[in-house]
Amino acid sequence: MKAEFIDQCNSITIDKFIFHADELRRGNPYNTTFLVFVTSGSFSGFGDCECDIKEFKRFVLELQDMYDFKRNSVVFKDICYGSEIVFTMSKLGSIEAKGTVYADGMQHSLTFCFNTDQSVFLPFIRKLKKMVENADEQN
Repeated sequence: MKAEFIDQCNSITIDKFIFHADELRRGNPYNTTFLVFVTSGSFSGFGDCECDIKEFKRFVLELQDMYDFKRNSVVFKDICYGSEIVFTMSKLGSIEAKGTVYADGMQHSLTFCFNTDQSVFLPFIRKLKKMVENADEQN
């Protein structure tokens, strides 16, 4: 399963999402892995991300809050290489997506910034919620 939003020539996709319930039970915060693919204009790249499932759930809940105008920004930060994605929404619903995605031991990176709107966001959030639900079923 993958979650993506595409707006013209810009996109963010979360794919190959894997939750390791046994690692969570051991207390290992590196219990969730996935790839983040970013296209920003004519540039694109992807990075491996690792995080604690609790942080991923927080990220998804905060995205929903942002979509519902209950917060104006959401940050996801990978605990391995430090990839970061920041979504900031204006009062009118315009969303800025920016950040840096690292790959291959931080030898490669993509720094991006683009604007989109909330109309492409709800399907993205729904798919992320489905990823969380699947993780909860494993736990």
